[in-house]
Amino acid sequence: MFVLIIVGLLGLVLLLRAAGLDAAIERREESEVLGVAEALAGGPARPGAPVTLRGRLAPGPAGVLEGPASQEACVWWQVAARLLRNGGGVPDFPERTASEESFRLTDDAGEASVLVALGTEGLHGTVTAWYCEEKQYGFSDYPDIPVARRVRARCPALAELLTGRQAPAIEFAEYRLEPGDRADVTGFLSTDAETGEPVLRGGTANAPDALLVTVGDPAGHSRRLRRRRLTLAASGTSLALFGFGLLLLGPLGAAMGG
Repeated sequence: MFVLIIVGLLGLVLLLRAAGLDAAIERREESEVLGVAEALAGGPARPGAPVTLRGRLAPGPAGVLEGPASQEACVWWQVAARLLRNGGGVPDFPERTASEESFRLTDDAGEASVLVALGTEGLHGTVTAWYCEEKQYGFSDYPDIPVARRVRARCPALAELLTGRQAPAIEFAEYRLEPGDRADVTGFLSTDAETGEPVLRGGTANAPDALLVTVGDPAGHSRRLRRRRLTLAASGTSLALFGFGLLLLGPLGAAMGG
């Protein structure tokens, strides 16, 4: 019964992520697409409406970051860790944590730039992904495993998960935005009240939301985002129906049998 509840809840989490991505895709489709220099020179045609800025990713005030798991250079990262019990047969929710440092989007010459401010809502999108599975040979503590040791030291939010001997293996996934990559970033353009610097945020002060960031060839962005949304929705629906469906069918079958 416990496993079915976990499966059903995991399905609901995926459905919520699909809904959030769907809203972000809708904002992008309604947004005006501008280069960084163009946006700073003339501004969006519809002030207060979402805008998609196209440029290159660059470090923010904190400089170049390092992915905690991969140790690769980046301007933003997110790490997910999931315990694999019984060979991965028993599902576990992945626990996540991400950098909150702002980064910049610049024109090709690097002369014009916009600060991309990440709120607590983070971001949606298609980014560089890195995966790793570490086994706990001899049932040693997680801190003795290289990737787990690095992530535990850099990510306090995951420290409890990566302490002790809770499972024979851990699955890590790291998602990064890398400096120099071409990217489209959808959000709301404003000016920082203190510094006067142009800032792109995922939402407004009254309605905070996640940024939408896509990396690579713009021609394929829409297709990849829709495919990801469909995958999340299909997986979430399947897991929710399987977990909660079987959970309800058990008592129903027992009642009918009685």
